[in-house]
Amino acid sequence: MVTKWIFLGDDSRWQFVCWLLKIPIEALPLNGRKTILIKHSFEKYKLIDDEVQLCIATYNLLPDMEIFIPTYGENVQFDLEKFDRCAIFETYPLGRESTEDLAAMLEASRKVEPMILFVLMDLPDEFEGEPIIDVKTRKHNLINKNRDALIARSDIDVLEILHWHRPLVTDLRRRIQHELADIRRQADLCSDYYEEYIQRWRAAGCLNPDVKASITSFANVKGRPHIWNVIMRLRRKSCFHRL
Repeated sequence: MVTKWIFLGDDSRWQFVCWLLKIPIEALPLNGRKTILIKHSFEKYKLIDDEVQLCIATYNLLPDMEIFIPTYGENVQFDLEKFDRCAIFETYPLGRESTEDLAAMLEASRKVEPMILFVLMDLPDEFEGEPIIDVKTRKHNLINKNRDALIARSDIDVLEILHWHRPLVTDLRRRIQHELADIRRQADLCSDYYEEYIQRWRAAGCLNPDVKASITSFANVKGRPHIWNVIMRLRRKSCFHRL
């Protein structure tokens, strides 16, 4: 089974690609101006350019992996459900709002808890000025937010990144937390529909509107296995009892 990665984030991901391919950044075709798909091959380096994307085949990539890299600015146009792993690359200045916005969007877009890894590219020579946050502090802050992060400083770190996986217990806990958060969002959304559905009934019929509100509020009936059966039973009951 092929593990499919998608690389998102800032331009430092192209440096990581060059580490993987063992080529200088100047030798990267189009230097990130076109979508790239990297696959395993028995050849050292094979380049196939078409109108849609640039396909690179190399034996430097593991046989059971593929890497998809959209061009910069196209991050939000891809469905994360198609991929097994997502790497968000970030270099100095670390902790940017754009990175946080991208991560939040991706985390909210999947039905299951996404396997997102922050790859912190420690490339101080590429940044002018003194960093506000160092790479170790940024990693510590991400982990405290229940996120996964690794630091990459050279091509030695490529395999560690590509082999990354969560411990099973951590992964299950994250999935459960993600599903519970989704249920809470759905419950909040359902509240609006529910209130609209029974608004007219509360204002008419046998029961006093205040009494109806107390026994049919969303807070009282949510979590019942058959929410609409509860409403209909209360509605039938109100026809025989005038309060």
